[in-house]
Amino acid sequence: MSRIYISALHKSSGKTTLAIGITAALSARDVTVQPYKRGPDYIDPGWLSLAAGRPCHNLDFHTQSTAELLSSVAETAAQFALIEGNKGLHDGTDAQGKDSNAALAALLQTPVVLVVDCRGMTRGIAPTLLGHSQFDPRIQVSGVILNRVAGSRHERKLRQAVEQYTDISVLGAIPDQSELAIAAPYLGLVPAPEQREQAQRTIRTIAAVTAEHVDLEQTLSIGRLEKLTRSDWLPGCEGRRESIPGGFTAPSLAPRPSPRDNQSDRWNPASCPIGRKQEPSRAPSVESHPPPRHYEQPSQAEATLRLGVAYDQAFNFYYPGDLQALQAAGAELVWIDMLSAPELPPQLDGLLIGGGFPERHAAALAANESMRASVSAAALVGLPIYAECGGLMYLCQHLTIGDATYPMAGLFPLTIAMNRKPQGHGYVRLQVNPSAPWSPAAPGQNELPAHEFHYSALAAAAPRDAESTFTYAYQIQGGSGLGNGHDGLVKANTMASYAHLRHTQASPWADNFIAFLRRASKTTP
Repeated sequence: MSRIYISALHKSSGKTTLAIGITAALSARDVTVQPYKRGPDYIDPGWLSLAAGRPCHNLDFHTQSTAELLSSVAETAAQFALIEGNKGLHDGTDAQGKDSNAALAALLQTPVVLVVDCRGMTRGIAPTLLGHSQFDPRIQVSGVILNRVAGSRHERKLRQAVEQYTDISVLGAIPDQSELAIAAPYLGLVPAPEQREQAQRTIRTIAAVTAEHVDLEQTLSIGRLEKLTRSDWLPGCEGRRESIPGGFTAPSLAPRPSPRDNQSDRWNPASCPIGRKQEPSRAPSVESHPPPRHYEQPSQAEATLRLGVAYDQAFNFYYPGDLQALQAAGAELVWIDMLSAPELPPQLDGLLIGGGFPERHAAALAANESMRASVSAAALVGLPIYAECGGLMYLCQHLTIGDATYPMAGLFPLTIAMNRKPQGHGYVRLQVNPSAPWSPAAPGQNELPAHEFHYSALAAAAPRDAESTFTYAYQIQGGSGLGNGHDGLVKANTMASYAHLRHTQASPWADNFIAFLRRASKTTP
């Protein structure tokens, strides 16, 4: 399988923009691209998913085992895998670099393409590239994209330095005043699902500039690899080393994009059936929502549970693999637009409210009084609800943004306030308390990995009378949570936390949540 790892010297180098551009430009030329994103993230994967027409999956040392990381990439059926890193090539949380981009590229045996912000740089690019390519002998830096180049003279000097002192291929040079410079700031601020039409226009612009200034054929060429080696501990290898067949030869590019008369293999998030029930006869596919194409709907002989999923402009932070896991465990996903639907759909067995940006839509959420009342009433009579971050904010009494305060669902008698700076950011470890209605941890375990990123926090410590109405699901280590050593608010069968979970071997939360729904609804498989 052909694959490359897009990285950079540091953050804000234009790496994500170029990753989106390469993905979209290759997809337009009928190359099936499977995008991946290193680390916990929802926004960049959303853009990469839209660019590729298929769900982008995250690769994360913190939540996944090395076996899971290898399997995720090795088992893709795509022609070309593009892995986008975060921050710099050698950056990570571990001082020895065990969780760096370089470590992941080495594990996946994938050549690295560096995106370099070349402003104020000429001959100095050579030692910079040499240092990054030689610092970790396990990796191969095969290409570089010169970004934010001042002009033809600047580009010539940069190319001469790279060609004279290194064996790294220059794949392209992006002018500093190109349309990419205009599009880039928009990417990290707005999730692709939030402004889909604008997002699609932005992606087309990025793809056009990338195709003009980057040698896509050469990019494919350096990614051509014969196989991805699986270690003997990878599940299914039965104690022996095994090679995954990789006879794929990266296709040559057509001189121009081919018309797409058949879009059946494309994931079109715009057609997500917001606010209506999936018909049982329709197997989920990438055309309708994020789960990967290879998922098959549980047979009708199994007891299928109806799980409402908040999916709209305010709530859309979900890992595609987690949605797939929920379905595989027997859940029928019922998409709900919390902004416009008047109430929860009937006969739900549970409700999932993921993260997002409810603060951007606070007025609309507050105005939908009937939905707020519907959610609160359902929770009080025992409907199992799981909420993360933005979902937690929605379930509280009020959301304060500056001088304005908006009523939310009111299940928890707390006020959440937005702040200018992050109140929680990074990886955390959660210890599950006995008061949690269900445990997201692996069987026999009481601790699990998670991550958080939120600008909101409790406006004040919970008053004693309010705190008596709920309990805490977790004790938190290495993070902020609710700011009092705890995370996860629990009331009846509702659990809402700032921490984001990822369905993995260490945290099979999707399986455990569906099992809890079965117990709560007295449904047997």
